[in-house]
Amino acid sequence: MATEFIKNSGYVNPNKFISNPSTVEPPEPKPDPALIMAQSAQMDAQANAQKKQADAQKDQATLQLDAQKFDWSKKVQAAEVGLEAEQARPVGIGDRKLK
Repeated sequence: MATEFIKNSGYVNPNKFISNPSTVEPPEPKPDPALIMAQSAQMDAQANAQKKQADAQKDQATLQLDAQKFDWSKKVQAAEVGLEAEQARPVGIGDRKLK
């Protein structure tokens, strides 16, 4: 009925003014604030878990490096002791100071 009224008013294309309700898409529903908060909390939990994992890997790497430094220090000290015994004098290797 509205289409016929617009046509009788002199307009050729009444679809510019009105649309068929069966072809109109319904509006998108508004996001649920509780769902957004839950998603945000989940993302925060994942980020915290990833940070903890990265921190654990860093700590493990630090422990391995410290163990390697300790082993190297023991080798240097053993070399110094051997040289001191051989030369009968204090010896310092590298940047270590004489005692």
